[in-house]
Amino acid sequence: MPVTLPKEWRSSDRQLLTCPARWYLANAYPYNTLTPIWFIRGNAIHAAIESIIAEGLTLDEGLELGATILTDGIGEGVDLWSKTDPDPETAIYNTATCIRTWWQQVHPVSEERADIYKTLDWPPRVEVKLTAFGAMTRIDAVFRLTGEPRTVVLVDWKTGASKSDDTQLWIYQRLIEEQHQVKVHAAWFHNILQGKIQQANPYPGDDIIHSTLGAMLALRGAGHYPPLHGWYCQYCEAQDMCPIQPGDSDLRVDTLSPTEVRWVSVTSPEGMSRWR
Repeated sequence: MPVTLPKEWRSSDRQLLTCPARWYLANAYPYNTLTPIWFIRGNAIHAAIESIIAEGLTLDEGLELGATILTDGIGEGVDLWSKTDPDPETAIYNTATCIRTWWQQVHPVSEERADIYKTLDWPPRVEVKLTAFGAMTRIDAVFRLTGEPRTVVLVDWKTGASKSDDTQLWIYQRLIEEQHQVKVHAAWFHNILQGKIQQANPYPGDDIIHSTLGAMLALRGAGHYPPLHGWYCQYCEAQDMCPIQPGDSDLRVDTLSPTEVRWVSVTSPEGMSRWR
């Protein structure tokens, strides 16, 4: 069964280590995946933030843009709701709360701007592209330290209740220092739904990067993606296709060992040698 998978590395690809089947099914059969509300809401918030930064939108304009994107997304259909967003009204409220909280804590015109952002230049660069193993990933925001143009701070906006893993920011740090010749001063997750900032621990060295990305590469190259049961199953966008989920879905996929996998390359794979 030939399958084409995208070769764009994303932080969410770490779910490959949690459940290989989820990663495989969501990428191989995107048209059969369920649409979760947290994906729609996250896209709306990120788009509003990026437009505020890049286009100089006001808070009201950002709120309007976020609401429009969210409403359009909900209108196309939501298959999975959550405890955080059990209905459209709550999702709309949470979207506005995130954008407003982000503005208050981050934007330079806000009188409530968090101290941790006051030593950083404005505006930051958004959606900064990096490559790893011949694939592409992005950092939400890269701020320059005021007065030190080659020293940066990495920020990942979190819009839900999911747990943060320092490994994500460590990978970003390792890649951006090598590919953009800058020094990372600090990195943090900013959960803008809760209004909390979680600084990553200091970079521990390349061993953890090697082990994490190496394990992901090994699973991707093995050609077999076993399903693993866990608490996350109830939130899985590929659950209708999963062979271990209960029910009689017509979309059930029994073969998780495709005979041929074609990768769609977006960049040169030469970077792989750096991590061996």
